Amino acid sequence: MPGPAGRPSPPRIADTPAVKRETIETWVWVLLYGGLLILSFGIFVRRASSALGVAMMAGGGLAALMGIALIYIRSRWKDD
Repeated sequence: MPGPAGRPSPPRIADTPAVKRETIETWVWVLLYGGLLILSFGIFVRRASSALGVAMMAGGGLAALMGIALIYIRSRWKDD
């Protein structure tokens, strides 16, 4: 359906494909374990380079928290 000035209107939310359950579960494990791995590397790197180690710890911790948040979101999803 054309929008104003003949331009196509953006897709409605109902028209966009839903995120697959398997995709979310894959991201959960990648973020959680990858984040914990980078966080632990950051602990060891911090001894040699403080700024780099802290940045790795912060990034890894953030990724792990995102994985935990996705676990919570997935637990609240209603299966079709």
